[in-house]
Amino acid sequence: MKKVFCFVFCLSLLCFSAQSVLGASHYPCGGEGVNGAVLPPSHLPIPDNPEDSAIHYQSKLISYSADQITDDDGDKALDADLDIIVNVHRFLWMKKIDNTSDWGLHLLVPLQSTDLTLTVPGGPTVAEDDQTGLGDIVVEGLYAIHKQKYDIALGGGLILPTGSYDSTEPASTGLGYTSIMLTAGVNYKFGAKNLWSVSALNRFLINFEQDETEITPGNEFLTEWGVGRTIPYTPTFLITPGIFGHAYLQVSEDSGDNATDTEKKSYGIGLECSFFSLKNAIQINVRASTEFNVENDSEGDRFEVKFTKSFF
Repeated sequence: MKKVFCFVFCLSLLCFSAQSVLGASHYPCGGEGVNGAVLPPSHLPIPDNPEDSAIHYQSKLISYSADQITDDDGDKALDADLDIIVNVHRFLWMKKIDNTSDWGLHLLVPLQSTDLTLTVPGGPTVAEDDQTGLGDIVVEGLYAIHKQKYDIALGGGLILPTGSYDSTEPASTGLGYTSIMLTAGVNYKFGAKNLWSVSALNRFLINFEQDETEITPGNEFLTEWGVGRTIPYTPTFLITPGIFGHAYLQVSEDSGDNATDTEKKSYGIGLECSFFSLKNAIQINVRASTEFNVENDSEGDRFEVKFTKSFF
């Protein structure tokens, strides 16, 4: 009976692409970490001229691997051999409103390669696929407030179905539907010279119908937090180690004639360190995390390197 359940569970999983497996969402958790709610990227000087604007380019390389798919109780339902490599290109334009606020726009363009094999424990392989291509892009408007002790980030945007999706290809690079994404975050600075920081970044996703399957995925809530301490190695070179975590909750059931009543949930925790050259306006972030208490999704580990270059 358990093998039959696992096989049925796998068939329902095929309604989702591997992009959803990476973090259980149309917008994967765990990508921001320490100072995640600071816009523009943390520590960057703010131009004095209110007419000035800045462009920030980020290249993020993510490696994700998982060895199991879990069920409603968080127990292993399927053995997995899942490897995902994603290179995300982010283009962020910010313009000052006044001395304490800015607004901006950003574009996220993911390129993804996925290799996936799913096997019933002690039984047959029920899914095997590999795909490479463009993922679903993100377009978002942003508003940021900068104060001496805190920063606030607000945003609203769309995740567009630009990636390839086929319900028979579980490693599809897209999800086949559009999402509205609402963002709100705060970063609080404390301690001597405000070198300590604690941040929280929250997102809410409202999903629309997946045309091919006529399923509307349930809405999603994602939150990320981080605690870090900046170390001024020199006046123009800063190092910030820290700890971060994330949580994902599917807050409503999928709907449609072919929908299941399963809801996803996952948590993660990790370590990171950033290196920032104020002189060159270059920042490099390195972070690693692991997932736990995952329900109805893959459970694995993630490693990420992010490069940021700012142009004033």
